[in-house]
Amino acid sequence: MLQMVGSGAAKGAVAGMAPTIEDGFAPIEPLGTNFRLDRDRALFREGDKAAFCYKIIAGAVRISKLTADGRRQIADFFLPGDLISFDLGGIHSCTAEAIVECVVRRYPKPQIERIAAESPRVARHMLALAQDRLASAQTQMMVLGRKTATERIATFLVAQAARADARGGRNLRLPMTRIDIADHLGLTVETVSRIFSRLKRDRVIDVPDAHNVVIRDWNQLEDRADM
Repeated sequence: MLQMVGSGAAKGAVAGMAPTIEDGFAPIEPLGTNFRLDRDRALFREGDKAAFCYKIIAGAVRISKLTADGRRQIADFFLPGDLISFDLGGIHSCTAEAIVECVVRRYPKPQIERIAAESPRVARHMLALAQDRLASAQTQMMVLGRKTATERIATFLVAQAARADARGGRNLRLPMTRIDIADHLGLTVETVSRIFSRLKRDRVIDVPDAHNVVIRDWNQLEDRADM
């Protein structure tokens, strides 16, 4: 369910590994309107017209595609401050769904494109976002193609920890489920759970509950990630 909310709601974005609003995008902020998105509801689906760009204000969103046989591949996770759909095509190539209840800010894409045509600064930032997404996709290909299951999990935790460190700590809140993580890393949920348990047993991490991880040994985690 989409529910419109005031433009001042749930502000306080943080920079992460995914694209984020920077000062260069200040001209587009007046174009935005906020709305709520219920858990597991789609922000957009593969094949929909790409009429808007989005910024996550609160919550978390997963980006995924389905294979021909119905299996799901999660390409990325977007957290508060991250931008979604600064792409060049007119049709969405994937599906975006809320992992938890979200507040999302929506910007009309035609107006953003008009501003970018008039502002080299905005255009440069849009190009930088596109390059970031390409780099992220290339990294994900390497993780899936070359790393072991343990290395994939450790790499994922290192990446999430890097984002959490921007908020001041290594106590990670992971809104995604183990199934989401498995579909992101090309593993079974049983393998994900087994490796989390092994990392906990080896005192690399602690797992207070299903959605929280504490990094106990950063060096060991990086070693397991083969970084």
